[in-house]
Amino acid sequence: MNQIANQLIVRKLNTATVLETLRNLAPISRAELSTNIGLNRSTISSIIQQLMDLHFVQETTLQEDRIGRPAMPLELNPHAGFAIGLEINVDYITAIMVDFSGNSHRKLHQTTNAEMNQHEVLMTAIQLTSELCEFGRDRGYPLFGIGIGLPGLVDPYLGKLVYAQNIGWRNLDIGKIFFTQFNVPILVENEANCCALGEFRYGTAKDISDFIYLSSSAGMGGGIMIKGELLRGNEGFAGEIGHIVINDEGNLCSCGRKGCWETYVAPQEVVKGVRQVLSMGADSQLNKIMGGDQSSLTFQQVIDAAQTGDAIALKAIQDLGSHLATGILNLVQLFNPEQIILGGAFGESSTLLIPQIKTYMDEYFRVWPARTVSIAPSILGLDACSIGAATLVIDQVVRDPLNWLH
Repeated sequence: MNQIANQLIVRKLNTATVLETLRNLAPISRAELSTNIGLNRSTISSIIQQLMDLHFVQETTLQEDRIGRPAMPLELNPHAGFAIGLEINVDYITAIMVDFSGNSHRKLHQTTNAEMNQHEVLMTAIQLTSELCEFGRDRGYPLFGIGIGLPGLVDPYLGKLVYAQNIGWRNLDIGKIFFTQFNVPILVENEANCCALGEFRYGTAKDISDFIYLSSSAGMGGGIMIKGELLRGNEGFAGEIGHIVINDEGNLCSCGRKGCWETYVAPQEVVKGVRQVLSMGADSQLNKIMGGDQSSLTFQQVIDAAQTGDAIALKAIQDLGSHLATGILNLVQLFNPEQIILGGAFGESSTLLIPQIKTYMDEYFRVWPARTVSIAPSILGLDACSIGAATLVIDQVVRDPLNWLH
């Protein structure tokens, strides 16, 4: 009995390794798979045949531009199934359909507002998800599951939102709510972790296993990837880097402490600082843009003004760059990542921010880790979270495709 169990475990691990290799290297032949993985060809052929029978893998165009007998290359079958990635954030919901090969097929986006209660927001999210379910199934794709990215403290092990300060939600069993509605596996994760996973699989960090993703919207969060695995911590709450204190006599944070990093770098804090300067009569093109209504000023307007050389906006971006550099150095010292990825609003303004960050780090922090880390913008942009949420599901299918079918 133990021998049979061990054989099944080995088979499961080998199958997952084959799928992961196809995911990263396809198109690739059976012989090349054997060489890359270190399994004999008969084992590879047996696993591939089973995966083809179950429609997870397919053969593609013959490789004829090579010496010797042409090999029939393999790839993941995009029609094997699809996952839906859902992001619920402070003022919007995004849902996206991703197939087994990682291709995005359709995206739905809906803005929300502070007047909507929790039930209304959830019903909107369920409606968007239902539309994508119907879209995928109409095209013959089986639904693998749904991934959900949320701001705040998330328990990924229980599928619960513990606390989302910026939207005022507590103790929400969102995994159960969606499972009841759709009867498929539901995976729930912090939005910054979803972003990091999306960038790792399909974006800026595709070939990097140690990096930190900085998320910025209403607040600030971080997704920390170490050796290709998300750092979640004991309860799943790791990565709340916006509440690292960088000045214990600094600004009061909504968490109750003073000097949290996000009180210096969150987009709304940057906008608040610019408004204060403008209220004292400073000359800026932003005065004309606002038309006398300072409450209408947005972070994007500050970025746009800085790009045209507006002195007030440029000073705000310079200060933002220096504050980001201070916190980034702390992360670099702790985790020694290969790369820092700027996402969300930071990514949208990266052409201005990255030079400022690098200049500040080079001038004031000449420690070795700071010299070797690269800083790059997100490739996936504002879709990083929803794509990453779908990837939560695809990853699980790759790790155990046979059981996932059941």
